[in-house]
Amino acid sequence: CEATERALQDKIQKMRGKIAQHASAAAAAKGGGGAGMSSSEAHEKGAQAATAAAATVALVLVGFAIGFSRSTGLGQQLVVEWVVINGALSAIGAAAALAHPLTVLTAFVAAPLTSLNPTIGAGMVTAAAELWLRKPRVGDFSTLKSDVTKATGWWKNRVSRTLLVFVFSTIGSAAGTYIAGFRIVGQLFGGG
Repeated sequence: CEATERALQDKIQKMRGKIAQHASAAAAAKGGGGAGMSSSEAHEKGAQAATAAAATVALVLVGFAIGFSRSTGLGQQLVVEWVVINGALSAIGAAAALAHPLTVLTAFVAAPLTSLNPTIGAGMVTAAAELWLRKPRVGDFSTLKSDVTKATGWWKNRVSRTLLVFVFSTIGSAAGTYIAGFRIVGQLFGGG
């Protein structure tokens, strides 16, 4: 069991190195960062973000592996909790944005998977589903500027509602990732 954990930790370190290399190459290709930020600062921030994302994913996957190595029941429980917590919070976010019911279902299904892939977020998937299910009309684009000046306009306009779906389901999935992640750690190392 310890040899398996050590091997997983070695793989995590190698992944971090590769992600940092890719992030630095991407930052160099873009020619730097935002306003007032040098290319080396942008490179470092990109590498830190990539490392943090990879570490979060790695910790969750290592948690699953440790859980299954202890008992199949524990491993299954950890996976079910991950899916339910992450999916439910993302779906609640989509529902708060008054997303189409199929978009809410999409949020529940996509969030646990997209949280394990730092290159795509739950909000990307839910916004795409919302756009496909409720295509914006020309009138939505025409009234967008005035609609977003009122709180109710954000939900009335299909363009701005898609943005709300993106943001709220992303926040729900992010919260779910940390809440479920802490629960996994607590069950594995906290005795409960």
